Amino acid sequence: DKLVEHRSEIPAVEKVVIIDGKGDGDWVITLEELEQLGKQLLADSPTAVTERVEAIRPEQLATLIYTSGTTGKPKGVRLTHEAWTYTASALDSLQVLTDKDLNYLWLPLAHSFGKVMLAVPLVVGFPTVIDGRVDKIVENLAIIRPTFMGAVPRIFEKVHGRITEMIAEE
Repeated sequence: DKLVEHRSEIPAVEKVVIIDGKGDGDWVITLEELEQLGKQLLADSPTAVTERVEAIRPEQLATLIYTSGTTGKPKGVRLTHEAWTYTASALDSLQVLTDKDLNYLWLPLAHSFGKVMLAVPLVVGFPTVIDGRVDKIVENLAIIRPTFMGAVPRIFEKVHGRITEMIAEE
């Protein structure tokens, strides 16, 4: 409702997609309606996806991530396609990861670090297992057996502590 009130201030926004709830039949549509529009577009223009991908330029906006607002009102940070590909290419240039690696991604994709951890495997060419359940990291490490996982030091400390506990319990 709040977004609809400000519609005139954001004329470039063509549609708003909601996950839960009902659309307004015009500007606000449901995810199901978006799926139907996509199916119709592909039926009318089978090359639409390829054309869109080829039209993407490095300097174009790829992601809008909001700061936490710890120093005031949250602010939108504009990140381009080039920002993501540069970061991933920089890690690739270290030549420590190969297409034989397996990434375990538990970070939220709404977070910049999570997005980087998704971009790196795309550039290097290795698979990613995604599971956002933080409480299952240790359990999933044993199942997935990844060779690559990004995290802040505190997560690695907690994982190490839990593994040490599990060994002591045996």
